[in-house]
Amino acid sequence: MEQPPTPRESERRQATVLFADMSGFTAMSERTDPEEVTAVVNRCFEILEQAVVNHGGHVDKYIGDCIMAVFGVPKALEHAPELAVRAAIEMIGRVRAFIKEQRLTALLDLHVGINSGLVIAGEVGGATTREFTVMGDTVNLASRLKDAAANGAIWVGPQTYRYTRNVFEYETLKPLTLKGKENPIPAYRVVAAKDRTIRTRHAPSEGMIFSGLVGRDRELAILRQHVTGLLEGHGGIVSLVGEAGLGKSRLLAELAELDEIRDMTLLRGASLAIGRSLPFHPFVDLFRRWAGIGEAAPDHVAVAQLEEAVARVAPDDSREIVPFLATLMGLRVTGVHAERLQDIEGEAMEKLISKSVRDLFQRLADTRPLVLVFEDLHWADLSSIKLLESLLRLAQDTRVLFVHAFRPDDSGPAHGVQILASERYSNRHVVIELEPLSGKHCDTLVKNLLSLDDLPYGTLGATLRKAEGNPFFIEEVIRSLIDEGAVEFRDNRFRVTEKIETVVIPGTIQEVIMGRIDRLPEAARRLLQIASVIGRSFHHRVLTNLLPQDEQLDWALAYLKKRQLIVARTSGVEVEYVFKHALAQETIYESILQKTRKEIHLAVARAIESLFGDRLPEFYGMLAYHFSRAESLERAEEYLFKAGDEAVRSAASTEALQFFEEASRLYFLLHGGGGD
Repeated sequence: MEQPPTPRESERRQATVLFADMSGFTAMSERTDPEEVTAVVNRCFEILEQAVVNHGGHVDKYIGDCIMAVFGVPKALEHAPELAVRAAIEMIGRVRAFIKEQRLTALLDLHVGINSGLVIAGEVGGATTREFTVMGDTVNLASRLKDAAANGAIWVGPQTYRYTRNVFEYETLKPLTLKGKENPIPAYRVVAAKDRTIRTRHAPSEGMIFSGLVGRDRELAILRQHVTGLLEGHGGIVSLVGEAGLGKSRLLAELAELDEIRDMTLLRGASLAIGRSLPFHPFVDLFRRWAGIGEAAPDHVAVAQLEEAVARVAPDDSREIVPFLATLMGLRVTGVHAERLQDIEGEAMEKLISKSVRDLFQRLADTRPLVLVFEDLHWADLSSIKLLESLLRLAQDTRVLFVHAFRPDDSGPAHGVQILASERYSNRHVVIELEPLSGKHCDTLVKNLLSLDDLPYGTLGATLRKAEGNPFFIEEVIRSLIDEGAVEFRDNRFRVTEKIETVVIPGTIQEVIMGRIDRLPEAARRLLQIASVIGRSFHHRVLTNLLPQDEQLDWALAYLKKRQLIVARTSGVEVEYVFKHALAQETIYESILQKTRKEIHLAVARAIESLFGDRLPEFYGMLAYHFSRAESLERAEEYLFKAGDEAVRSAASTEALQFFEEASRLYFLLHGGGGD
């Protein structure tokens, strides 16, 4: 015997509620046949329901001449407030078109109320009849807004307005005095959807927050001490270790700004979160930046730029260094360079690549003291780790300072570098372990960011308590307060608003990040999601390929820079964008629905094939990753084998083995005992 379905438990959910009421039916009934009136009513409700469905909403119930719809429950829905407003605009347009088409009385019209906020969602009813619905103050206010709206008008509550003010033009109305409410409720009338071409003129004008370095004087002093020692001819190795958000990137930025650095060469190479199987990728990043090689540069241009850069510091050894450096970078060479590589492979290639990199760093250090910064080393591939370990001996007798920034992980590859440095080069090695900030330093950071003396103690206390000494958490909470309007930038300073009394401080950094993302305009949020799939850094023309018709792309990039979610930096002749913090990129990526994530990975892979077809071997590993994540197994298998061959060519034997093992796994998965 089949069991009855288990009732769905009630939930606290964020949702947007819409009430749309048809007016004029009573007057129409007095002069029109009831059968005709019924037909018109049914057709109007069909139009309203279709508009709700078109925008992902759910019709909750019909109440007389009114329809109640919900966006965001029972199924989660991205951009629910915006979609509700768009549904309302479609409703009014289509109903009026129907009335005009049927030549009906002009007395018929529609008025709409919309509100967003917390609802209780679940099944209500008795033992035999139950239905899913939503209840709560959010629902009541939406109904009151509908009652107050004039014919043809769409009125929204404060939360709907806050989430959609960058998408629609609004008229601010006189606050509503409602029964049971102590204070008047702000209300807004939808005027129109904003023109995409003029959105930049409506960008928010909140001030950007900044603080001097807080609570890291000792750590910066250690870095400065090693820089000073470098000027005196002493090399060094610094392991900068800390959990996400504790300030590794900020310390590296402070290092780059030291006065002493002006007389040195500072080179940076960043590891990618997806880079464990991408041979030498932090070194590739470092050398591309050093030689000014743009993302779009074809191999022959990249090699020419590399030749020019090497010739400036090692003119006599250029022909010996360039071919092996190009091999490490995955660049195809021709002429004398190709002749030099002929018949060299395996361990011999690996040794010559290592020697060429070491010789180049030696020459650079002979000219000026050299600082080599490796960021996010916890994501480095094993070939890079092995090469880096072989280079550390330069710190013994060369003016080279290695700075390695990574998260603590006793089993990770970066930890192995730290152990080796401690065992073999203890006289040159120091470990800087970042601890959470003290309560006093957290308090100072908040005050520095806002320059406020009137931040309520409860808000400050909740922020500091939940931050647990993580400065990135504190900065993101402050930005969230600004986004929510609890703190506003007015008359060239930050000021607390009345909203500060009701603001809720999220419990985790992931909640803070997603809270900020949820409040972004649709174009900016969509761009961030796509960018998070690409990786920590991304280029403008890749985005242009993925969003070819998006006129808001440049606006969204500028908006996200102003919101301090991304930063721009020059990479060769191109502008490269980088997530301000790796944790933001990871959190956004994890928030994307798996189905959507697969679709974006596939689109990114196809964009790479389209944009870099003339030098695709450089991207074999990246393509294998994206096609694998897209579950396009045949394409993933194809590129895994190619990436393995390319890794062999670059003497990255560990990565080559990984590629071939994964390719073989997919091969047997796809072909079983058959195939070639």
